This record gives sequence, C-alpha cells and structure tokens, in this order.
Amino acid sequence: MKNFNHPHVLSLLGLCLGYKKEPMVILPFMANGDLRSYVKDKTRVSMYMVLLQRVSIALAMQSAVLAMIDSV
Repeated sequence: MKNFNHPHVLSLLGLCLGYKKEPMVILPFMANGDLRSYVKDKTRVSMYMVLLQRVSIALAMQSAVLAMIDSV
C-alpha cells in the first residue's frame, strides 16, 4: 500500500492524535474542497442529479478499491 499511486486516490501522508486523543489522518491539500462538502452542496439542481452524482462517486470508489487490490 505504501507504493500505491492512483490519480483519483489521495495518498496518506500520516496519522496523528488530535487534541482529545482522537485519531486523525493527514491527507494532501485538496484545492477543490473535500468530497463531503461537494456532495452536500445545496446549490445542486435536482435530487435526480444528486443521485446520479452519488452513484458516479460510488462507481469511482469501487474502481479505486479494485485497483488497490490488483496492486497488492
């Protein structure tokens, strides 16, 4: 996994413990924002488009996981 590299998957830079000892991951800066904010953006036009967007994200994630499995 250390040498895994994919254009659509963020690399893990590190791990640390937060102020209240909660585990946190350190990821590269994302210039266009995070996935949660993108999906929850209220300016999207319709529920149909939101559903298509989420299915598209799920399929992309499936593809990334399969690529990781194949690289091991």
